[in-house]
Amino acid sequence: MTNISIIAEQIYSFSQEYAFYGSMIIMIGGLLSNICLMLTLTGVRIFRQNQCAFYLTSECFANIGILSIILTSRMLTRIGKVDPVNLSEVWCKIRSWLINVFCVTSLGTVCSAACDQYLSTNHRYSLRQRSTLILAHQLVFTVVLFATIHSIPLLVYSSIDPTAGCQISNRILIRYYTVFYYPFVTTSFPIIVVSSSSFLAYRNVRRLVRRHIPVIRRRLDRQLTAMVLTRSICLIALGLPYIVYSLYALNSTIRKDDELSLAISQLFEVVTLSLFYTNYSINFYVFLFISAQFRRQVKYYFFKRWFRLATQVPHRCRNKIAPQVIAVIDLD
Repeated sequence: MTNISIIAEQIYSFSQEYAFYGSMIIMIGGLLSNICLMLTLTGVRIFRQNQCAFYLTSECFANIGILSIILTSRMLTRIGKVDPVNLSEVWCKIRSWLINVFCVTSLGTVCSAACDQYLSTNHRYSLRQRSTLILAHQLVFTVVLFATIHSIPLLVYSSIDPTAGCQISNRILIRYYTVFYYPFVTTSFPIIVVSSSSFLAYRNVRRLVRRHIPVIRRRLDRQLTAMVLTRSICLIALGLPYIVYSLYALNSTIRKDDELSLAISQLFEVVTLSLFYTNYSINFYVFLFISAQFRRQVKYYFFKRWFRLATQVPHRCRNKIAPQVIAVIDLD
């Protein structure tokens, strides 16, 4: 065995270990992140009727779908030593379709949340009126419907290749993903919409002090704008490397006898893919880091409210005499 073969084998082995352990950490941490964020946004009263919170909650559902499919595939691959996607053509088709639906839905809800923050913080009353919960429901439904219909060709043209595994078999569809889907649907369009809307919303928030708005509403607008802006930065920073690699991989050919190039290409794929999945896993942790108000809301909801429910006096003991404790704490 030559030195190049030994190096290629070491890179290949490292890629496999990194793919398993890295994905397990990302997936488990991501599921916990999205579940906690979803519970907070639906449990804290100030978020319940807010449009932006509804978009973020919808994104949590899509993220949980993505991470659940990937985590299940990784665990079965580790246990059975073979990726189940490469064994069943039916599962290959369904998996490709579901991941595409969830990814497009997640990106669509992020874009909708950024646009909603621009509308809800705008100084024009006519634009603020358009930011409603009804519109949020309609937009999320439209995004899910578009993602479902857009992904139908994957149900038809996804198949198992003996050497490459689960791949798209139709050349026109491959061309579409190469020329339009990756450069525009998942890259240029979301980045332009999210970055421009978040910047405009941030500029609007800086002018809120000049308007006669209740203090609670002003704080909520600032908090949500900061959260959406940070989410936008994460979307660009973590999603762009995998998109660039995907475009490179689709437009380049590596000879099968070039072991070192194949191993390096696989390593880049594993690393960029882990960053891509991290994008769907860190919302809750990022929001905790950048927003002190969100930390207080999470602390109140998980520690104080749940602890209070767990230690609530049973019904049969309510008539007993006990010291009266008065507490006025309402952060939600």
